[in-house]
Order: sequence, then structure tokens, then C-alpha cells
Amino acid sequence: MRTTTVTRPRFAAAVVLVFALMLLVAGCSEGSDSTTSQPQATTGVGGLGASSTTSGERSPVPSSAPAATLPNVTRSEGLTREQVSNAEITVGFEEHLQRIHLVDGSYEGPSGDGLSRVRVVVTEVAFGDLDGDDVGDVALGIRVGRIAGVGSNAVGGSDGAYPEGALIYEYVVGLLSQGQAPHQVGYHPVGPGARIEALSIVEGEILLEALVPGPEDPGGDATVRLKATLSLPLNPGGTWLLLHTSQTSVIPGGDERTITITSPEPGDTMLVTGVIAGNVSVAPFENTLVYRVYDMEMIERAVGPVTVEAPDMGAAGTFELVIDLTSLGCWGEIFVTISDESAVDGSILAMDSIRLFNDAPG
Repeated sequence: MRTTTVTRPRFAAAVVLVFALMLLVAGCSEGSDSTTSQPQATTGVGGLGASSTTSGERSPVPSSAPAATLPNVTRSEGLTREQVSNAEITVGFEEHLQRIHLVDGSYEGPSGDGLSRVRVVVTEVAFGDLDGDDVGDVALGIRVGRIAGVGSNAVGGSDGAYPEGALIYEYVVGLLSQGQAPHQVGYHPVGPGARIEALSIVEGEILLEALVPGPEDPGGDATVRLKATLSLPLNPGGTWLLLHTSQTSVIPGGDERTITITSPEPGDTMLVTGVIAGNVSVAPFENTLVYRVYDMEMIERAVGPVTVEAPDMGAAGTFELVIDLTSLGCWGEIFVTISDESAVDGSILAMDSIRLFNDAPG
């Protein structure tokens, strides 16, 4: 299935984060508690464009939480409204894993670092089939914000509002229906100060539309519109961040910043050396994109620059990446991203990806 262009944190969900999430979410850890430390995630597998970093930047974003009621949506057979509103989920919040047990669509309790309290509310729910079994799964939009703790005398009110100046994060969480119960298959941090505008499941992919602060003003209002596509992880047995497959954003003036991989075809076999080609609607800073190669376990095997050929600064252009998968030790299914990353904070401005296959040696 082609990963269509639709568009930040950074993708390198490296081995430490993968194992931390596998132990916690899969229930393999013994005696784990809310103080479990989480390594930083980088772009690609979990995060969005102009504002979604996991770098821990803390920009005050005044916000009010909606009432803890789920949107009125039509569901397919599978997960129920009651199950979704009372699900147990885990996300990375301020460099720690935050365990959340929703009750009627909300949660209030200790933060992952154990030093403060957080409030969580469900903001969006989309029902659909994520794994092709014709049973209804869910993409859940949630808002997480600190309401009291060290360094702050502010305490959230009983009306569900966050304190003025509180840092608010938004996430997309994937829930599969397994054994007639919700099972988390990953999450995607939209970023600090972001606001999810729309969420849907189409042909097994999660389509996200959001407003985020711009890279030039990461502490400002959410004014940059982006679209992103998310899907289940490459390894169905793993539990980590949702696969971030594409992203676009709107630049000042209204034009859309996109990256489109035109060849090879998704799923093609690439023996030893191959070429990945495509185009951009807006040439990146210094005409340079960034490529990243991940293996089946989402371990980053390579990262480097990709030169864009464009007639003028900011004009449309093309690119070609020559890649040797065998020398990287990549066998089986491989995931490659091509992204336009902000020179200011490294956030993703646009991105496309492709899944390839390299025959096993011998």
C-alpha cells in the first residue's frame, strides 16, 4: 500500500525506547510504576511537523480542556464507546512514560516523574479497521497537561480547565480490538501546544489534521496547519510509537509543503543498491533534505543528506537518493523516510516514506 503524502517528534525511536515501551505497554515489566524513565524519541515514527518535538521544549500554552465526553461518532462492530472511554494507555510525557487509566474519558493523577499531577482528556475518537480484520479499532486523540506540582502553585479547577500557562501536549493513540477489548499498539505525539482538528481511519491508516506552533515561534499560538498519516508498526509483535508515514504543512502564503517519493514502488525488492527518487513542492533550506533508514525492528541504520535540484530558492524541485541496503545490514522489510527538517529546531516540515524489501542473504 502506497504511503500517500499527507505530514513531526523525530523518528529514531531507537532500541531503548522500543524496549521500554515493549516492557511497559506489553505488561512485561515487574513492579513498574509511574516513574519509569523514557529516552527521547526522534522524528519519523512518532511525531509531527512544525511543532511536534519530543525535545522537552516547554513553551507556555494557555488552554482549556473540553468536558470529558467523547465525540458523537458512528462506530463499526468492535470496540465500544464505553471501552474506549475507560481504556488503559501509555504515552511519553516530558521524558517519562505516563500511564493513564481513563475513567469516563478523562484521567487525573500523578505524572510520570512522580513530582506533579496531570490531567488527561479525550478530544477526538475515530472508529475504523486498522489491521484488516473487519473489526472496529480506534484512533484516540488525547490532551495531557500538568495541573500542579514542583515549580508551580497553579491547581486546575473542578471544571476541567488547565491552569493558565500550563504546557499542553496532544497525542494520537492507536487501539486495536483484541479479545473484544482495547489493546494499545502505539502512540504519536503531535507536540506541545498542538491542537488536533480532525482524526479518521481510512483504508487502515490514521489520517490526522492539526494546528501546531510554527518552528520560528515554538512557544506561540498553534497557527501552522499540517496533515499526517500514521499506521501500525512494521513489526506487529512490537509495542512502540505508531509509524509516521507522511506529513505536509502549509507555509506562509497558503502553499502546501510536500514531499512525494515517485520511485520505486512501495514493496519493491531492492538488491544491493537502488535509487529512491521524488519531488518537493517547496525546496528546503539550503536545498537539503534528510533520509533515514530503519530495519524491521525500527532501529535506525542510516541517516544523511539528500540534495534537491531546484531552479530557485523555495521553488519546486526533484531529488535522487542512491542507497546500498546490503552494506547497512538491512534484510527483509525496510522503512525509509525522506523529510524536510526545520533548521531552527529539527521539527519535520514535510515527509514521505516508503517500505522496501531486501532479500535475506544466502
